[in-house]
Formats: sequence, C-alpha cells, structure tokens
Amino acid sequence: MEENLEKYFHQGAISSHLIGEIIARKQQNSSIGGHDIFLGQIRTDKVEENVVAAIEYTTYKEMAAEALAQLSLDIKEKFQLIDVVILHSLGTVQKGEICLFVMASAGHRKEAIDGCKECVERIKKEIPIWGKKSLQTKIFNGKLINNT
Repeated sequence: MEENLEKYFHQGAISSHLIGEIIARKQQNSSIGGHDIFLGQIRTDKVEENVVAAIEYTTYKEMAAEALAQLSLDIKEKFQLIDVVILHSLGTVQKGEICLFVMASAGHRKEAIDGCKECVERIKKEIPIWGKKSLQTKIFNGKLINNT
C-alpha cells in the first residue's frame, strides 16, 4: 500500500520539473500514440471580499489511494488506455501552483482525451480529498494579513 501512497500523492505543489520527468518516462513506450494531460492549478478566487491565497489538501491516504487505484483500473479498461498517471497534492499549495496532474496515454488520441476527461471528473466527485481555502483578508501597516 505504501507504493500506492507515493504513486498518487505529492507533498505540496507539483513542480514543472516533476511533470517533465513523468512525461519523459512515458516517451519510452512506443506503443503510445497519444497523451492527454490535465493540470489543476490554484486560482485566485474570491470568497465574499477575501482572496484565496492557498489551499491546504488533506485526505485519508489509504482510503484515497485505494479509490484512486480502482479509478485508474476502471479508466484504463473503459478507454483502452495503456497508462494513466494521477498525482494529487497534499498539504498547502499556493495560488498559481499545480495541485493535480492527470495524464492518460493510449494508442490513439481520442481514447487518451476521453479517458483523461472522465478521470478528472471522477476524481472531483469520488475521491476523498478535501481542500481548505486560506484567505488573504487585509493589509495592515503595509503587510498582508492571512486569515484561514
């Protein structure tokens, strides 16, 4: 089970360097004809008059990893994918940073695109990962005060 925890979760923001490494590893499989990638990023939403500065993600790791493993199998089978990569942040992720990386790989682009889309939608609906917004609320004496 520890392998699944590392497979699906990343502490903090998902860096472009890590994303590049994952993509590079997939290029070695010459049976893949297409990839589709989704990157979830923390946006600067407003909650009432406050601006979202970050989101802190938490989960029950074992339960979520099991659900993600099953989701991965379901998506691979349904869309005839060669591989699917799911990586979700845990801990605090600042606005503008990547919190979710999904990559679906298939022999053809349509399967990759359709599989990636359904995977992302199902993650949002089915996987027990929670985000607590951290808000920027006031500037006091020239300093921003965070309110969580």
